Amino acid sequence: MAETFTKTTKKKKISAPKTCGNCGSAEGSAGIAKLSACARCGLVVYCSKDCQRSDWKANHKNRCITKGDRVPQPHAPLADGTEPASEGEECSICLDPVALASATTLPCAHIFHAACVAELRKYKLKQACPLCRTPLPPGPDKLYEDAARRFLVIFRRVKRSNASWGALIDEDQEEVRAVMCEWRAAADQGHVHAQCFLGKTYDQGFGVAQSDPEAARWFRKAADQGDAESQNSLGQMLVMGRGLAQSDVESARWFRKAADQGNASAQSSLGHMFSLGRGLFIHRI
Repeated sequence: MAETFTKTTKKKKISAPKTCGNCGSAEGSAGIAKLSACARCGLVVYCSKDCQRSDWKANHKNRCITKGDRVPQPHAPLADGTEPASEGEECSICLDPVALASATTLPCAHIFHAACVAELRKYKLKQACPLCRTPLPPGPDKLYEDAARRFLVIFRRVKRSNASWGALIDEDQEEVRAVMCEWRAAADQGHVHAQCFLGKTYDQGFGVAQSDPEAARWFRKAADQGDAESQNSLGQMLVMGRGLAQSDVESARWFRKAADQGNASAQSSLGHMFSLGRGLFIHRI
């Protein structure tokens, strides 16, 4: 009986919700049942043909790489006659295991250590993926800084006019979509501040459809890299059960990580949890 159960039981993979590469709308949100992938590269998905056309002209045209062109070059056997480790197990630059927190994903979908790609940029070689030779995208720092400057202009304009983010003019909506694409590109390369700002953007709905799961996903990526602000934000989402299963124990754990780095909000939240005995052991005298 036990043997039969083992054979027939399969673990379900839990994946993060897909979002439109142009407007940022999440799959399954109001009016969006399913997103469609770009037929050429298959990497970016869209909620409508209009979004795909808009993103193609603004950004995706210069980054779209066909599936055939992304096929890694065949590896020769190692000196001892053994085959190299399969992709995803180790970084092909330094040959060390790739941890989620230190990973960077290039537009060709190959994954390396963010630090290794940064070092690769310093050498006067062809700036290309070591596996498939696809040109490297702009560095994460440049992508983040350019996007932040562009976003700040719109943010100040909205604040000055006391307007709603949902009432942006078409020109500003296009600019927000372009900013989001640059932030995602930087975040995919492991840029912690870009990951944090994506979390804030989805948390508050700044020019995109508000999404708790997306906000939690990006906060988690930055929190795993030690960003105190993201650790505090992740703790807040966990304690309220927003985008994640509610857990006092997990929220307290992230609050403590942020509090240990001097984050005042996390320190206050942790003290409040101590006073209520939520997710913590109360030491009584």
